Amino acid sequence: MNTYNSKYEIVLKKTTLALVAFIFIDVVFLILHVFYSVHILDNKNFKTSYDGGYGEIFQYFKFISSSIILFYLARQFDSKLLLFWSFLAFFLFLDDWIRFHEIVGGKMLGGLMKSVVPGAYHQGQVVYGIIVALILCTIGWRFWKTSSESVRKLSINLFIALSLLWFSAVLIDYIHAIWVPKAYNLPCVLMEEGGEHLAASLFLWFCFVELVRIKQNSEAPSS
Repeated sequence: MNTYNSKYEIVLKKTTLALVAFIFIDVVFLILHVFYSVHILDNKNFKTSYDGGYGEIFQYFKFISSSIILFYLARQFDSKLLLFWSFLAFFLFLDDWIRFHEIVGGKMLGGLMKSVVPGAYHQGQVVYGIIVALILCTIGWRFWKTSSESVRKLSINLFIALSLLWFSAVLIDYIHAIWVPKAYNLPCVLMEEGGEHLAASLFLWFCFVELVRIKQNSEAPSS
């Protein structure tokens, strides 16, 4: 078996508890959102979809932590691709915090389309999501071509996590806003927010797994 793959699988098993912990916290926030929705709780901070709420702060933590870990890994591997991923993780935090997708996508791009298409605000956010994804994929591909096997493996995992994030934050959000009746609002919100939280947890966990792997390798006695 390839040495990298063998060590990677061992680290995966050792760090599974971290992923379970992340997902457990995500589920707690979703349950609190349900409690708020059925009026058991009355604090808006328990809504996972509330800007600046407790659930969103946990998302901030994931993306900032991922950015820091990826910056460290970029220096260890001397990798421009990992430095790009570090920037991207921090951008995701800023997008959540400052609401770029709402300001640029919903208000600016949506404003340009409001006389042409119905639901322009949400259409604008979809266009914003597509444009940002295309730009980032183009930049990432340029760095991918000169990257090592281990960096590429981590990048594939991060890309899978971000694909789930994009699907939840852009497509499910769009479907929810345009087509879903109010009676099904809660299940759709849970699907959207649950997907976003799971994606961010996977993203951070993949970073953590690689961090543990290289730490383990650096501490292993040389033969």
